[in-house]
Amino acid sequence: MISLLKPVTTNKFFYYFLTIIILTSCTQKPAEGVVYEDFKNDLETFKFQGKVKKVVTKNADFESSSSDKLEPAILAKAQEFSADGFLLNSEVYDYKGELDKKTVYDYDDENKLTKKYVVSLGDEIFKTETEMLLRIAESKDQRSRTYEVFTDSVLDYTMTYFDDEHDNVKRAIRSYKETTLEETYKNIYVYDNKLALSLKIQEAKPDDTLSKFVYDDKKRLVEETTYLSFTQYKEEYTYEGDMLVQQKTYRVNKAGDAYDISIQKFNEYYHPIYKSFDNKKTVTEDKFEYEYDTKGNWIKKTKYYKSFLDKAGNFTRTSVILRDITYYDE
Repeated sequence: MISLLKPVTTNKFFYYFLTIIILTSCTQKPAEGVVYEDFKNDLETFKFQGKVKKVVTKNADFESSSSDKLEPAILAKAQEFSADGFLLNSEVYDYKGELDKKTVYDYDDENKLTKKYVVSLGDEIFKTETEMLLRIAESKDQRSRTYEVFTDSVLDYTMTYFDDEHDNVKRAIRSYKETTLEETYKNIYVYDNKLALSLKIQEAKPDDTLSKFVYDDKKRLVEETTYLSFTQYKEEYTYEGDMLVQQKTYRVNKAGDAYDISIQKFNEYYHPIYKSFDNKKTVTEDKFEYEYDTKGNWIKKTKYYKSFLDKAGNFTRTSVILRDITYYDE
């Protein structure tokens, strides 16, 4: 079935305890400091700078670990954006560079999604499938939007969203032929009414304690704890000056033991330059290097990988991602 995780209002949110953290957008590079913020458009979601029109992404591997020569680059993704920064077309390609999925988006005059059409191309095993989300009703008084969701041109279900005063979903009703499912969301806001977290809950109780936030004297998030059924999900943020330099994510079991520890380190553009994951059995590590254009968008990303099997602890250069970016003001 079609994914409804593509936001349908100008205020963006993500389900399932996903925290949104970005840097404020500007022309050349992100402003210093990290805040919780609703994304104003899709360019901010993808952390692009400037008036991006189209992005073509290609993957390339090195011929060997000791060679600077790349294998022929393979097309991986193509994205087109409107002048207002909203995604119009998205094409995803398979490992051979052949088109695998295409998505087209339509919006109204307020840049709210009215239609999403997805084509997943088939092969010798799977047939081609189409999915469509179509807005059929909107009520400004009730702050609601209703969509029909089709699979292969057959109506699958109807989805109605009810928004809070900040235009983020607080309730969703999914109606099938024989049953209706209802979801409630507890939206947590921080300074200046920025959406920090959207939680899907089965029962909305005023005294539920689902998450705790800790801020420093600059009103920056330094620790977040989300309480799940059998574990705690924790995130810790480290700053140097006004820049976020590290994010640590892990789980804590009932005995108080940390596990599934993930660490990310960032550069001044809030792009990850180091990632590690420790599941108590193995530790994997990656490093990244970037080259940027004059707008502040990276156009080359080189990945280095360190295997837990490498006793010497060496990082091996493995692949490159190349981006060809065109702008409306060029």
